[in-house]
Amino acid sequence: MAVLGEVTAGRFSDRYRGARYILILVHGTWAKDEPWTQEGSFFRRFFEKYDGVVFYRFRWSGRNSLRDRNIAGKRLARNARALGLKCPDVTMFIIAHSHGGNAAFLALKDAQLASRIGGVVCFNTPFIHGRSRNLGDQGAGGVIAAAVVAVLVLLSWTRGQEFSPWSWRNLEILFAVSCITVPLLKKGAEKSARVLEMLDLPAAQRVFLITRTGDEASVALKIVYAVGRAIAWVWVQLGDFQRKTYIKATIAFLIVWGLFMIVDRYWFPGTRLYLALLPFIAPVVLAPVLMAPLALLLLLTIALQAAMGTDMAWLTLHLELTAEDTPEGKFTFRRFGFKAFGPLELLHSSTYHDETVLKEVAAWLFGAGPDVASKPPRDNA
Repeated sequence: MAVLGEVTAGRFSDRYRGARYILILVHGTWAKDEPWTQEGSFFRRFFEKYDGVVFYRFRWSGRNSLRDRNIAGKRLARNARALGLKCPDVTMFIIAHSHGGNAAFLALKDAQLASRIGGVVCFNTPFIHGRSRNLGDQGAGGVIAAAVVAVLVLLSWTRGQEFSPWSWRNLEILFAVSCITVPLLKKGAEKSARVLEMLDLPAAQRVFLITRTGDEASVALKIVYAVGRAIAWVWVQLGDFQRKTYIKATIAFLIVWGLFMIVDRYWFPGTRLYLALLPFIAPVVLAPVLMAPLALLLLLTIALQAAMGTDMAWLTLHLELTAEDTPEGKFTFRRFGFKAFGPLELLHSSTYHDETVLKEVAAWLFGAGPDVASKPPRDNA
């Protein structure tokens, strides 16, 4: 019969002295009281079948920010180390859901804990990967400036006014925005380097990653990333085109336009030969016109990447963030098919009370036991 109970830092019950395994349960975002971690849940009743199992329910803020997950990781490392000292003969496993998996990996940056943990199981964890974002020569400042121009144009149109970039009011707005954004962008560039270090997760010795086909959180994050990257690519191409050819093309256009005007005026009046120039000059004229609304759309799209961490939202102009099913390193990976447990059940939260899933988890954790799954998971090196 399994040994049950809760462990809190600094206070350990005698009930844990006979334990063989400690399962450290880590909830995900906005889920401090997640039912699956609590006594009496399907998850815990399933593992009660295994002799000598103890549960440690680790609670953290659950806020969707890298800072909170980092703090949670440090607390988890401290508590788990203390737990290991009190129970030196017990094998400890971390079982985490969603962003709780990122907190668990951050905890494993503690070398002492990493050597003590027997393995990590992650349910539907979106592992955040980051790299520097390429926004061309215009950079983040150019995106913000173009987006502000787009907003001013829209405001002018809604009021039935003609937009003038040289009006004192618009110049004052642009100056105020630049005074605010320039220091923020400089600070963001400095912080981005530190964030990339935090996103560099350690390679754990034993990792079992479990995902569900159609996981809403994973699908949404990947769509936002793909759309944002596509728009950023168009922005860079337009910027490169404008930088490389705009001045030359404009000069050529004015020269040829003048020649056509002379021909139209003195030799072939009324023929409007200069209209033949429009297909060639249209891209040059449209490039700066398109960049303003494109910048606004780009800002809105990459701002949605705040779903990966609200404190990283203002850094997405510097960082290209993506959520993947796997971290770096070696791991065991298993993707389960679409299976809903009710009309309001999220697939993102369905794995930890799916008996098929838990059987494979038990087989991976303990190697043997009641109702061990017959189909082994796939190992990835």
